[in-house]
Amino acid sequence: MRKIVFVFLLVLLFGILLKNTAIAQKDSVYHADFSANYFKSYLTDTRDLLLSPLHWNKWEWGGAALFAGTSVLLINHDLQIYNYFQENRSEKTDRFSKNFLEPWGSGVYSMPLMTLFYLQGTICKNNRSKKTALLGIKTYLLTGVAVTIPKMLFNRMRPYQNPVPDPNQWRGPFAGTFYKSFPSGHTTSVFAVATILSSEYKNTIWVPILSYSIATLSGLSRINDTKHWLSDVFGAAVFGWSMGKLIHSANNWKVSLSPYSNGSTTGVYLSVPIGNNRSCYNNRLVAI
Repeated sequence: MRKIVFVFLLVLLFGILLKNTAIAQKDSVYHADFSANYFKSYLTDTRDLLLSPLHWNKWEWGGAALFAGTSVLLINHDLQIYNYFQENRSEKTDRFSKNFLEPWGSGVYSMPLMTLFYLQGTICKNNRSKKTALLGIKTYLLTGVAVTIPKMLFNRMRPYQNPVPDPNQWRGPFAGTFYKSFPSGHTTSVFAVATILSSEYKNTIWVPILSYSIATLSGLSRINDTKHWLSDVFGAAVFGWSMGKLIHSANNWKVSLSPYSNGSTTGVYLSVPIGNNRSCYNNRLVAI
C-alpha cells in the first residue's frame, strides 16, 4: 500500500517539475548545489531564526498573541476533540494513517521526494527543482532540531501516556522525564516542507492545495493514533509554517535584470538585495 501511494504521488509531482522546467530555467537565479555555502547556511539560518523575534513588527506580535489565544481555546477543548476522534477511529483510519499520512511527517516520503526533485533538477538543468530540494532538506533537518526546544520546555504528556487521557498534564522543563507532546514533531516537519513546496510553486495553484492538504491530514492523523492533542497539532502547524517561511525568505535572493537605454547608453540594470534586509536593493547598470 505504501509503495503504491508513494509511486503515485511521485509521478504526480514529477509532472509538476517537467511542466515547470522551462519556466524555472528562465526565472531562477538561485545557484542550488551541495556547496560549502549551502552547509554554512545551516548556521546562518539558525542564527536568523533565533534572532527573528527581535525584528518582529506589531503585526507579527499580534499574530503571536492570536496564536497563543487560539492555543488556549483549543487546549480547553482537547479532550472533547480527542474523544471524538477515538469514537470514530477504525481499522480503515488506522491503515490510512499508517500507510499514507504518518510517513510524510517522519520523512519516509518527504525526503525521498526531495531527492527526486534534486535528481530531476540535475538531469533537466532545472535550478528551481534543485533549490526546492535543498531548502526542503534543510528545513526538515533544522525544524526537527528546533521543535525539540518547546517539547522539552512544555513537557506535555501524550494522550496514551495516562491511563485516563488528560490534556492538562504539563510537567515543565525540570520534571526529569520528558513526554514531548507539545508541539507535534511530525506535524511541524510536514508543514515546514509543505511550505517550501508551496512557496516555490505558488503559481501552480494545486501544489499548495495538495501540499497543505497532506500536511493537515498528516497532523490530524496524530490524534487518531493517540500520539497528540489537537492543540499539539495546531501549534506544530503554525511552528512548521513559520519555519518554512523564514527559511525560504532567508534563501530567496531575488536578482532581477531589466533593460535600460537613455539614447547614449544601452545596457541592463542588475538588481540584487543587500544585507539582511531583503527589501533593500543595490542597482548596477551594466553597459552593453
